[in-house]
Order: sequence, then C-alpha cells, then structure tokens
Amino acid sequence: MSSDKFEDFVRRAAREYHRPPEAPREQLWARIVAERLARRHERQLRQRRQVHWWGWAAAAAAVLAVGIGIGRAIGPRPAPRPSGMQMAEAPAGAGEQVPAAFEIAALDHLRHVETFLTVFQYEARTGSGDGETAGLARNLLMNTRFLMDSPAGRDARMAALLDDIEVMLAQIA
Repeated sequence: MSSDKFEDFVRRAAREYHRPPEAPREQLWARIVAERLARRHERQLRQRRQVHWWGWAAAAAAVLAVGIGIGRAIGPRPAPRPSGMQMAEAPAGAGEQVPAAFEIAALDHLRHVETFLTVFQYEARTGSGDGETAGLARNLLMNTRFLMDSPAGRDARMAALLDDIEVMLAQIA
C-alpha cells in the first residue's frame, strides 16, 4: 500500500468508526403525536368532569332555594300580637351574661380544637402521625380545663361541649 492509499483508508475508517446508527425518525414522530393526543384527551376529560361537577352543584343550590321558598310560602305564619299587649323585659340580673372576652377566648379555643381534631383524624387515617400530637392535645386539654373553670364554662351548652372536648383530648394525650 502506498502512503496515499493508506491515508485514504485511515480517513474512511475514522469516518465510519463509532458512527451512530440512523435515528428512527418516523417512529419517534409517531410516538410524539400519540402522546400529545393522549394528553389532549385527558385534558378534555378533566374539563368535562369539572363542568359536570359545577352543573350538579348549581342544580343542588337551585333545588335547595326552591325548597326553602316553598317551605316559607306554605308554612305556618306567626300569630299577630294584639296591639294592647307588650312583652316584658327580663329583669336585670336574671341570667348571667358571659363577658365578651371569655366568649371570644372560648370561640377561638373551639376553632383550635376543631383544627387539631381534623388534622388528628387525617393523620390517624393515613398513618402519618408525628410525636407532636400528644403535646398539642395536652396543651389544648389544659386550655379546655381553664375555660371550664371560667365564666364561659357556666353556660350550659358551652359546659357540655367543653366536657366532651375534654374527654376526647384526654384520650388522645
């Protein structure tokens, strides 16, 4: 082999060495088109489900409004008061009023307990609880007992509710 032939041979061999195979372009495009169609179909199904859900919600609200309207239209009407009679006002001191600060504190506490119990129920269902649950329950239990001893706990409905909450929190803590 002469030097020129050898160099040509080396150049050809270098060009063909590690040459990547031809890309299957038609197969790639067919796959891309199929995936895009599938995504579009999924998106359309999701949109139909959303519209479907809103339709049912609107229908339920309309039925509820019609039912309330019919109930008020055909329901008993309060008897008119004779013009000469007036209602007596409650005497001062009859029935103890809960101070506003205690009422606000009780409502705020109930909101915290509701949130805690909702999260606790979710964690119990999924098994994703952490070690903070018992500590939070003890803290809420302590606040519940404070409210039971406060003027807010003298109200019969609030006292019954606080008793039930105390039992639940004691079981969790």
